[in-house]
Amino acid sequence: MQERGNAGLQQVAARPTSADESAFDTALLHALRNFNRLDHLSGNPLTQSRLVARQRALNPQQSPAQALRLIISEATTAIGRNPKYQRCEQILRHTYVEPKRRQREVSDALYLSWSSYRRHLREARCMLKAQLWDSECSLLPTPLSRTPRPPLWSPAGIVATSAAILALIVMIMFGIRLSEAYNKPLPVLTIAVARFSSVITPPHNADLSSAITQSVVTSLSQLHDVHVIDLADDPTDPHYHMRTVNGIVRGSIEQMGGALRVDVELINPRDNETCWSDRVTLPRKQLMNLEDRLQMALASALHAVGGQSTTRFDCS
Repeated sequence: MQERGNAGLQQVAARPTSADESAFDTALLHALRNFNRLDHLSGNPLTQSRLVARQRALNPQQSPAQALRLIISEATTAIGRNPKYQRCEQILRHTYVEPKRRQREVSDALYLSWSSYRRHLREARCMLKAQLWDSECSLLPTPLSRTPRPPLWSPAGIVATSAAILALIVMIMFGIRLSEAYNKPLPVLTIAVARFSSVITPPHNADLSSAITQSVVTSLSQLHDVHVIDLADDPTDPHYHMRTVNGIVRGSIEQMGGALRVDVELINPRDNETCWSDRVTLPRKQLMNLEDRLQMALASALHAVGGQSTTRFDCS
């Protein structure tokens, strides 16, 4: 099995295929499951990869197994730099890099059901594999052209050389522009939603408050480039979110005869100032229409107050 995996990775030098990627995926899964056992990692096919060779060129004192561990750990950390994928990074780290005794403990620590944990684990492994596979393929040597070339200093050779230099300059300029475009961070707003307070007579006030809060969470989750944190379900200290989110949505519910009045406001966590507020009044039987109205109102508020910036809102 190990010889077959080594042969699959060696074939990548010629031309990557789906079979090569499958062998890479199998070897990566073996490396994850034996991450803290260097004796098992030393026989992993990935120790013969170009990624490991490049890492050992930077630090020759590392063994292939140690270099492979460092590559996987750094790739895991890189996934977590995107706020949307921090949970994937936590799952990989606590399952493989810094594992707990049982995977059930990981799901409990991250407040995930067992099925949700398994689904997120598969997604995280796929992300890690895709990142490492792309890095491995990027290290492949460029095939040499077999087209016969004219003598360098002949008229045809001078024209060909000039054209090649011009093409190289254009490619460098295009690569710089493309790199700047890809490195530009995407506008991602992180909004926390606090549980709505209720002044409705029990026993239905708690259920209605939870339903309205969930409607706001659902409305914001459907907006592009908006990451939503439900403070009612998030066990993290709320004061932590005050320092990390771009804004906090909170509100109240009040019954007025047969109608409901919902007050919503967007708070700047930096100074606790209200950036935007709105009031929605509608008959109780039309409660199902509340989510659509809140989505339109909040989308307009985020666009007007937050703009395209990923910093905290400016309420001045």
